[in-house]
Amino acid sequence: MRFEPHPYQTDAIRWVLDHPRCALFLDMGLGKTVSTLTAICQLMDEGELSTTLVVAPKKVAESTWSAECAKWDHLRHLRVSKVMGTAKQRAEALAADADIYVVGRDSLVWMETHLKRRFPFDALVLDELTSFKNPQAQRFKVVKRWTAQAD
Repeated sequence: MRFEPHPYQTDAIRWVLDHPRCALFLDMGLGKTVSTLTAICQLMDEGELSTTLVVAPKKVAESTWSAECAKWDHLRHLRVSKVMGTAKQRAEALAADADIYVVGRDSLVWMETHLKRRFPFDALVLDELTSFKNPQAQRFKVVKRWTAQAD
């Protein structure tokens, strides 16, 4: 399907492109995922990014990001690896050659340990920011360490 962004989606894409650390606060169903993926795709085309890690709730990680890439013509070339399942399956998904790696938020501590605390991605996307509101939670601490490495 051809993506014809609404004006607010064009603004969202531009916001992501112009602000390396940013957030998109749009209501559900208004195209945050396609807007984010479009910005990622443009940054990849410009040589600014090669790999992106998306952290999402399990159901969203399982389907939404890969479905959006498959849906839109301009995103179909993106290779998505879902870092889901058993530890062995997650490790294999991380070893896969992909542009976007999508992981469930509950696997972050495992992932950080598996990656020996290094962050080998060019970008980090947090889908559903409310999952990271408790600074005492392990997932919050992992993301805090990773964002420090991403500078």
